[in-house]
Amino acid sequence: MTSSTEQPTDTSSLRSFPGWRVVAGCLFVLLINAGLAFSGLSVYLNACSKEQDWPLSSISFAVTILFIAGAVIAGGSLALVGQVTSQWQLYVAYAVFVIG
Repeated sequence: MTSSTEQPTDTSSLRSFPGWRVVAGCLFVLLINAGLAFSGLSVYLNACSKEQDWPLSSISFAVTILFIAGAVIAGGSLALVGQVTSQWQLYVAYAVFVIG
């Protein structure tokens, strides 16, 4: 007899779990997104500043407002997820989250 706290010793089922492909795909997408959005931001800002002849500080401030507004919208919508009482409200809350 085995106790209920013992873990199976067969790890082959963990390696072949198809969900790991989804995890790897999400990791890849997030790495690309972070690279384009955060690491490449200085390149975009400099190019925009030179092309439009605008001060770099004003363009950086616009990006800061974007990130702050996105965080507020996303955080507010996730707070609303705990308050939903019907399915359509859940869809609306997540739609607002995507916009944020």
